[in-house]
Amino acid sequence: MIALAIVTLAVYARVYQFEFIDFDDNTYVYENESVRKGLTIKNLIWAFDPGRESQAYWHPLTWLSHMADIELFGLDPAGHHLMNLAFHIANILLLFLVLRLMTGAVWQSAFAAALFALHPINVDSVVWIAERKNLISTAFWMLTMLAYIRYARKPGLAGYLLVLSSMALGLMAKPMLMTLPCVLLLLDYWPLGRIRLTQTHHLNTAQPLSQPDFQKAGIRRLIIEKIPLLLLALLVVFIFAFSLSSNHQFIDLQSVPLSLRIENAIVSYAAYLWKLIWPANLTVFYPYPQTIPLWKTLAAALLLLGISIPIAFTVKKFPYLAVGWFWYLGTLVPAIGLIQGGLMPALADRWAYIPAIGIFIMIAWGLPELGKRIGLNPKRLLIPAIAALCVLGMVSWKQTGHWRNNQTLFQHALEVTADNYVAHNNLGKYHAEMKQTAEALRHYQNAIEIKPDSAETHYNMGNALFDTNRLHEAVNAYQNAIRIRPGYAQAHYNLGNTYKKLSHLEESISHYRQTVAMEPDHAKAHYNLAMLLADRKQVGEALYHYQKAIGSKPDFRDAHLNLAMLLSRIGRQEEALEHYQKALAINPKDADAHYNCANAFNAVGKADQAILHFRKAIAIDPGHAKAHNNLATTLLNRGRAAEAIPHYAKAVEINPEYASAHYNLGIAYFQTGNQSGAAASFREALRLNPGAKHIQAALDQAMKMP
Repeated sequence: MIALAIVTLAVYARVYQFEFIDFDDNTYVYENESVRKGLTIKNLIWAFDPGRESQAYWHPLTWLSHMADIELFGLDPAGHHLMNLAFHIANILLLFLVLRLMTGAVWQSAFAAALFALHPINVDSVVWIAERKNLISTAFWMLTMLAYIRYARKPGLAGYLLVLSSMALGLMAKPMLMTLPCVLLLLDYWPLGRIRLTQTHHLNTAQPLSQPDFQKAGIRRLIIEKIPLLLLALLVVFIFAFSLSSNHQFIDLQSVPLSLRIENAIVSYAAYLWKLIWPANLTVFYPYPQTIPLWKTLAAALLLLGISIPIAFTVKKFPYLAVGWFWYLGTLVPAIGLIQGGLMPALADRWAYIPAIGIFIMIAWGLPELGKRIGLNPKRLLIPAIAALCVLGMVSWKQTGHWRNNQTLFQHALEVTADNYVAHNNLGKYHAEMKQTAEALRHYQNAIEIKPDSAETHYNMGNALFDTNRLHEAVNAYQNAIRIRPGYAQAHYNLGNTYKKLSHLEESISHYRQTVAMEPDHAKAHYNLAMLLADRKQVGEALYHYQKAIGSKPDFRDAHLNLAMLLSRIGRQEEALEHYQKALAINPKDADAHYNCANAFNAVGKADQAILHFRKAIAIDPGHAKAHNNLATTLLNRGRAAEAIPHYAKAVEINPEYASAHYNLGIAYFQTGNQSGAAASFREALRLNPGAKHIQAALDQAMKMP
């Protein structure tokens, strides 16, 4: 076990240097508002709600795991990567323990676990932070098997409930465990030996002499045992399907016909086998085919039949081959693509994380048996086995390096696949973030040529064009995205921003309205809509949208500030103060917020609080002329003219064109009996504001001072 952990660390240790990937990592972690806030009661409810808006399906335990990472590591990707690696190592050790306890065969169990640890097909699951769901669900898969081993030795209600609860937790991480009850039935045959196909059947020499004693049972009872587990799986599948439907993630049969899905499934079974034998050209995304040649489907079907039929006929002689093979075939069913949702690839290396174990079992138990049959000393298998593991480890180490960042990952994808619009799109996003707009637009254009109906690519192209102020072209790109996906809320929002920048305010308001209709919790859309409505004097509706923005994002400082200013403008000062103070709680270093808050305190007659906030504004920004002026006025109104004068003087020093500050300084001088100072200030105010009768009157009065 120590050796397994060490070799795995050697292959994957550098993952702590890797970045987040802008492909699901954003959705799952660093752009997910709920996850970023960590473990809270509200987020706990959010994680378990299958009907909430999200770009991912229902897997609450996975969400909680990512939230826990935020609590521990914040948004430093190193910690998230190392936690993935820790789960992978735990899965390796659990797999070894499960096989060891079931079979008593130490070295076969260790070799199967080593294949699982080092095979390059598992790199995706380990180094992709968003694939935490795969790792956690597999951990509970293994724990369920451990619980089942205990139950098989001594059946009882407590043991069965442990199996059921462990499986339930795994299903809440990923629905992949839906096939586990069938796998447990396979294990009842071999290696647990709980079931016999005939009375005279005995397990062959692959069954070690040290095999533990497991309780025998009739096949009928063993099937009944699995029914509650199957019902649990069906319940979670229903919730899973509901969450996909709620978020409009299902791909209908018109977009991808059932015939093509079946053909791709058959070909994928063969493709995964080839990748397990020859793990070359592995990548993050394999584009879904438009068509599949008939010969390829027939060849894959013949291969599967050519393996399945001999294995079925030799099940009594080589039970581990049948268990491993049908483990592989069965556990791939949930990920084989007959039901599709989201961005569906033709196949995905990460989907083989559990199914590949079946093939590893076949190899680990089959090779010693083969060696024995050809008269080879089993010890002679040690060197080629270690050599194979070393090769797999080196390939995995190299494959891991492609995941360093967005550029290395998607550039590699372009090198090993054809017509990969997803790789072009993501490389475009990378170059756009690097401000390499021409290169970004080239990749977006390539992606659109491959897949013209990719709404996301049109949207990303719109973003790149917007950032370079090519606004009319950006409008066209966003409109294309919306034409392809009418419910694309973010495209409506960004189109609203673009129209706002073009001063097409009616169109901007229209698209903001559509955004919040589709996504009621879109705080920024509510905020921008509120600002436009406030400018149009539609105060009631503006107040509503400011409140919605804050309801969706309570720490939205700008929304609090703008709502406060609008409330002040219509005379609702007490409410305004509440929002100024909330904004200041979020950012106490905001001079303008302190200034506006002070004005509101003045409006409700709380001069002492007003003075406090004016002073805070000046402490943060000594060059805040208005704060100096209004502080001085507040002091003056309280009969503290001598204190007011330095602040008026500072205001006109900062802004010599500040006419009202010159006038106010004159008033302060007048009250302190400084005739020359008052006259000079009034003259300067009159120069800046010629013909102002109140200033002329003040000057005349100052000149009459004794």
